Amino acid sequence: MKGYAKWNRLALKGLWIMVVLGLLASLPLAYARIQTERSTDRVEFVMDYRDLLEISAVKDDPQAFVSTQLEELKKAGIRSVAVYEATLSELQLARRIYLFTEKDVSLLVGNLASPRENNTYLLFADEATRAKLQPEITYWFSQYKLTTSEWNYQGRPGMVINASPDEAVLKPLGPDPIALQDLKEKGFRIVPRISNRHQPYVQDDMDKILSSYAAAGAKTMIVEGDYVPGYGEDDANHIDDFADLMDKHGIGLAAVELIKTPGGIGTLASKLHYNVLRAHSFTEADADKLSPTLSTEELDNRIKTASDRFVLAVKDRNIRMIFLNARAFRNVDKATLTDPLAPLYRSLQGKEGAIERIEAAGYKTDKGPALQFVLTESPVPSLLKPFVVAGAIAFVTLLVAAFFPSLALPVYALGLVGGGGLYVLSSIMLYKLLALAVGVSSASLAMILAIKRLRKPRASEAASGAVVNLFLRTTVLSLLGAVYVVGLLNHISFSLLLNQFTGVKALGALPIAIVAIYLLLFSEGQGKGEQVRKLKRLLASPITVLWVVAAVFLGGAMLYYMSRTGNEGQVSGTEMVFRSFLENTLGVRPRNKEFLIGHPLFILGAYVWLRYRKPFGLWLFALGVIGQVDMVGTFTHLHTPVFISAIRVGYGLLLGAVIGFALVGLWNLAARGWRKWAEPFVR
Repeated sequence: MKGYAKWNRLALKGLWIMVVLGLLASLPLAYARIQTERSTDRVEFVMDYRDLLEISAVKDDPQAFVSTQLEELKKAGIRSVAVYEATLSELQLARRIYLFTEKDVSLLVGNLASPRENNTYLLFADEATRAKLQPEITYWFSQYKLTTSEWNYQGRPGMVINASPDEAVLKPLGPDPIALQDLKEKGFRIVPRISNRHQPYVQDDMDKILSSYAAAGAKTMIVEGDYVPGYGEDDANHIDDFADLMDKHGIGLAAVELIKTPGGIGTLASKLHYNVLRAHSFTEADADKLSPTLSTEELDNRIKTASDRFVLAVKDRNIRMIFLNARAFRNVDKATLTDPLAPLYRSLQGKEGAIERIEAAGYKTDKGPALQFVLTESPVPSLLKPFVVAGAIAFVTLLVAAFFPSLALPVYALGLVGGGGLYVLSSIMLYKLLALAVGVSSASLAMILAIKRLRKPRASEAASGAVVNLFLRTTVLSLLGAVYVVGLLNHISFSLLLNQFTGVKALGALPIAIVAIYLLLFSEGQGKGEQVRKLKRLLASPITVLWVVAAVFLGGAMLYYMSRTGNEGQVSGTEMVFRSFLENTLGVRPRNKEFLIGHPLFILGAYVWLRYRKPFGLWLFALGVIGQVDMVGTFTHLHTPVFISAIRVGYGLLLGAVIGFALVGLWNLAARGWRKWAEPFVR
């Protein structure tokens, strides 16, 4: 046993050496990610062309409306439009064709419709339109095994499609060639929206579609629908084939955030060697909030909110494409038909508009299409990553050793063996689990070591100075976990949000539980026997009304805390105003849990314990783990630029320290007042 104890003590020292080595190995990986994030600064605003057509359908002169809006788009700084694969319905919206049913035709020609026929009839707007569209329509319907024939009415050319109108309007065609030509001549860039509705998948057909877009200058595609083109089961899966076509035509992919992720997009991105950029969608539902029927003040506030949203998307989430949507708004009470286009343009224009603010932040909106990130590889990543993994396992082992020191050696050995086995099965899963584990361990271990330091007899050092020293030391150790997270999850798929950090809520909750258990049972340096007896006394304690009230309060506070951890929590209107104020004042918004809760409680609790040796000061201090783990959590937002996360944490530390020492001042003031006025009466 003495030999084991000796080796175990050496292992504890060796674990800290491995943590340092892993940290050093993480730095080049983190630097490579930063360089990748800075590789492109172009931002592209894209308007949905189909939405313009649908809004035009409720206007008195649809074609004039579309022409006018295209000019307004340019004035607003929107240089790109998204063009879908056409359908007969869209061609009718564009006034290129007019659709008729059998019943409609029978009324036109004065004959009864045949009960055995349910064809689709169409007339072209003019001969020039027919010359461009008829070959396209004929080709695509022949691919669906549906026959077509020529038809005319009063000298106007048309076609008959051997399919019911309900079926015919569902079939996707190629992009509208007239729209592509017109938009290109007007100086717009084309962003294709391509679906997986061409079934069965035919490589030549998809090549034809992409060729049309490429000829119009398209550089980036947005997927339409629930699946990427080529998606299918087993032998029907042609994602590889479609990726080859995208490479052939020089077209990259835009991954749209905050919407349902299309099936197969991760595979397609991988096959494209991550020729992918991140896009943000301003949906039709979002645009509905910009209704011109609102009061002037409310509309101005909502325009400002939309502008803030676009700026934040670019600055905080590595967004390089803003995809704008809109639809007509029917106000029955006022008997009006309106649209949000004018307010949408206002959100982009002027000093308070998104475009000027985005450019002021160092991005460019008028220098061409958005570009995909240029992947920067760290030097010899295959050699660095094993050290990062070994260091992360060492970090976790040190946390275990803080509770059970004798287990350090076997825990680390088991961690290395288990990590190696998981790496063989899935390296990404290993990195995700280690990122969660090291995030929990760094914040928890930092607080445990801080509690040990507080428990030690203190020299004559002033309490305030000791608090500052402790705050800095603990923060540095916690942030080592953040460096590990960035190093472990440095793959470009995490920056593009095609992969994500796993366990956000666990990261928020586990350190609180770990630190509470340590403070309750392990922090006084008692032996195992005394720790067990203390636990038994706690479990055998009578439950009082005060305990029940405290449990309900703490449970409610924890539920609220967990509801605000992650991206699912609801934010009140007041908090949104406060967030907007911080963002506009500081440029980068610090996180409330850090500077309003975690850091102030850390400072106040440490001061109360060091100055007055009040036990509740340690429990206040223990709640400071919220700020420590939230700093690590900031860096788990892997789609946020690293330097933005660093600034956010820096502001949180600065403001949290100011608020914390303000609370210390208030505490001292209250203590003096108590001693002077209240204490004599208590005696």
